[in-house]
Amino acid sequence: MRVIHIISSLDGGGAELMLLRLILKMDTDQHIVIALKNNGVVGEDLKNNNIPTHALNLTLLTFLYDFYKMYKIIKIARPHIVQTWMYQADLIGGIAAYLVGLKNICWNIRNTYINAPRLSLRNLILYICAWFSHYIPNRIICCSQSGYDEHVKMGYCARKMIFIPNGYDTSLFKRSLISKSILRSCLKIPITPFVVCVAARFDFLKGHDVIIKAAGYLAQYSKSEYLFLFIGRGINSNNEILMKAIADSGFGAKFMLLEHKKSLKDYMEAVDLLCLPSRSEGFPNVIPEAMLMEVPCVSTNVGDAGIIMQGNGLLVEVENHIALGEAIERIAKMSSKDRCVITTKAKKNIVDLYDINHISKCYRDLYHSMLSSSVKN
Repeated sequence: MRVIHIISSLDGGGAELMLLRLILKMDTDQHIVIALKNNGVVGEDLKNNNIPTHALNLTLLTFLYDFYKMYKIIKIARPHIVQTWMYQADLIGGIAAYLVGLKNICWNIRNTYINAPRLSLRNLILYICAWFSHYIPNRIICCSQSGYDEHVKMGYCARKMIFIPNGYDTSLFKRSLISKSILRSCLKIPITPFVVCVAARFDFLKGHDVIIKAAGYLAQYSKSEYLFLFIGRGINSNNEILMKAIADSGFGAKFMLLEHKKSLKDYMEAVDLLCLPSRSEGFPNVIPEAMLMEVPCVSTNVGDAGIIMQGNGLLVEVENHIALGEAIERIAKMSSKDRCVITTKAKKNIVDLYDINHISKCYRDLYHSMLSSSVKN
């Protein structure tokens, strides 16, 4: 089976890494990847695994030329399936594949709710996709149950929608024998504080301002020593908005910033808790990744966070920094034994439900059902 994947970019985001895991697991099939923008770190990984990859570096000025180039790639390859990832690729890649004359087009929705101004470009693309969803794709994958429900409300074609969550190579998530103090020393993380990790690109929806307020609340009312480790794209000292928010909190020394890293696994062994302070999510990858590394989690009640956690972690109201701070404090005050009970149950749940072997089979079964339907028609 020959599959062309079309995605916005190949930076190290959740959708890109899921694409990489899926392709590496479906290694008996032939895959070609088209990135509308740049190759990025995931593009390099794909190339290192001999996966043909095309980066269009699409811009407004070169749109027609780049669109035609993508059209030609699809036409020459004549794939059995075209799998698009995220709104821009769903729209642009979907139209290109449709114009080639292909029927087995599968979209992939990665968000739950788009909290953007009504007249924004993002919302315009979303509602255009909702209209085209009735005509272009054969099937539409949602990686979160909450995303499935929200997009049906937005006007997406309900009969084409299917829920397939993200999958993980659970065999890779194993704790090393190196002590936490040595790991922290290697990563230049202070040894004594209770380290709270926030792993997300800098974006209003990711709630960095909320966790900064929670940190300020804890600094005032808790006797515990905390360090907040921010990891993600745009997390650096050149980010004026982030640096101002931290400075305004009055507790700048309690924060450590790290620019985006492809893998969080190494950091998970050095932290004490994973916090997701987001205002909106689909299927937040950082939660299962932390749980596989036996790190306790606190999250706002967004997307499928509650479904993933299954009670093996703490959920709080969105934008409630006091509740977030109190949840962090509650985990910090738990005994090691009580924390271990939670994290052991959490890891078993992720292994049972979200292993990449199971999820890749769901994708393969879907693709085969699309091919069977097209043959009958």
